[in-house]
Amino acid sequence: MRFKDKTELVALSDDDAGITTKSSDNGDYWFKLSSLATYMISKVFPTQGGNNGKFLQTNGTIASWETVADELPSQTSNSGKSLITNGTTASWSATTGLRNKLINANPLINQRAYVSGVATTIANQYTLDRWRVVTSGQNLTFSTTAGIVTMTAPAGGVEQVVESLPIGTYVINWEGTATATVNGTARNKGETFTISSYADCTVKFSSGTVIKPQLEEGTVATVFEHRPSGIEYGLCLRYYWKPACSGGSTTPSFYLGVSPTNQQPRGSVHFPVRMRTQSYAVSGTFVTSSGDLLTTVGAWLRGDDFVALYNIGTPWTVGAWIRVDNLIVDAEI
Repeated sequence: MRFKDKTELVALSDDDAGITTKSSDNGDYWFKLSSLATYMISKVFPTQGGNNGKFLQTNGTIASWETVADELPSQTSNSGKSLITNGTTASWSATTGLRNKLINANPLINQRAYVSGVATTIANQYTLDRWRVVTSGQNLTFSTTAGIVTMTAPAGGVEQVVESLPIGTYVINWEGTATATVNGTARNKGETFTISSYADCTVKFSSGTVIKPQLEEGTVATVFEHRPSGIEYGLCLRYYWKPACSGGSTTPSFYLGVSPTNQQPRGSVHFPVRMRTQSYAVSGTFVTSSGDLLTTVGAWLRGDDFVALYNIGTPWTVGAWIRVDNLIVDAEI
């Protein structure tokens, strides 16, 4: 390559990076193209020797080879999981739906119509769905802002029993001032711990506010899981069902049977979801077409997803009927 003026070489000189130049009789300057290529590459890219596996990084002025700050965690036995970070380290986690093992964690569901601040009358009395106040006489207060519920746990605690939690590593997190225990062991926000036996797990919050509590499998606390209300309600119904009223009625009623002839009427109520156990409690007020017929009412027959009632004793007269008001089915742990 030829230059008319040696100044056109700028920083290139006979002594710079071994570039060879040559002057001809007419004043032109020459240099070897291969020497220039080597020189330019050395100026743009730092030497590659001894930098295997590193990546090129620039600070806006110069470039340098750097090592990867954090390698990916092992992929072994982590099929189907997602890579998440806590801002410092990365780990594999199951970030699919239904991550939160706590039900009604943002407790908008209140089938018992519990009123904030009302003192409980027994130990472990359930208030908001799936949440119970541990100590009799204490209360749970709560308020809702923009769809987010803040619970204030009493000194004795408000807790939830998570049914049959699988063995594994879990992390718990929440917002607010309350303290927490898991199976009686104190836990901090974002703390990981191991569940070593397949059994029910008790999560308790005490002496402070609790907002968006979450218990999930893994080692990193992810963002709070907001589930659709229909799904959350269905999860609650497995443990407790109090049929809602319609048409302005304050007394949900189920007519269980009408006697078409002189026989024993019987009927059933089917649940919206299968209950946790057949050993659930059933309560309600029986009403019949004639008060004396109550003496013939028999026992409840319990099924996973229905309860049936039949009468005993003397057959009823034609047109006699029976219904149950204020039906409650309770399968809480």
